[in-house]
Amino acid sequence: GASGGKFDFPVAALQAPRFISDEKWSLLDSKMGNKDVSMQDTAGAVVAIVGQAADAQAADRVRKILGREACIICILGENKYYSADSKKLVEAVASKLGAEADANFKFVTDGERGPGETFAKHCGDGSLVWNLVPVGQWSSFDRGVDVNAGASWDERRAILGLLGDIYITVEGGPT
Repeated sequence: GASGGKFDFPVAALQAPRFISDEKWSLLDSKMGNKDVSMQDTAGAVVAIVGQAADAQAADRVRKILGREACIICILGENKYYSADSKKLVEAVASKLGAEADANFKFVTDGERGPGETFAKHCGDGSLVWNLVPVGQWSSFDRGVDVNAGASWDERRAILGLLGDIYITVEGGPT
């Protein structure tokens, strides 16, 4: 059929997108009747792939807002600090990056208290800071621009994971 090359089916459609694991992609490539792969496994893979594709499209929309050529640096962390030194480090990094970065850089926080808020507060005048929050939510930070993506904090986290070129994680990143 079409997936076998007939009917001018696009070959690129048969290649796994970069955001799909080999394991999930292999479930779609399996032939029916394979006793190792159940219909439920294959259906679950399809649902996961559709969800990941939606996250990738949302990340692409955010990237378009920030500028496709921009270097996007995401700042992630718990919503509190376990060490006062970590907060001081985030303040110092944000201050230095804010002073030296030009408009080709965009800093995207996770929109939550802790490292994201500290970074936004100390990164220059905040004009290069964007706070990624779910639709209908806001960061309440006094610096940066809030950008909505995802219907929940979990969806927003998945989108954030696809968005950045560089990630700065504080105290191990979010849990």
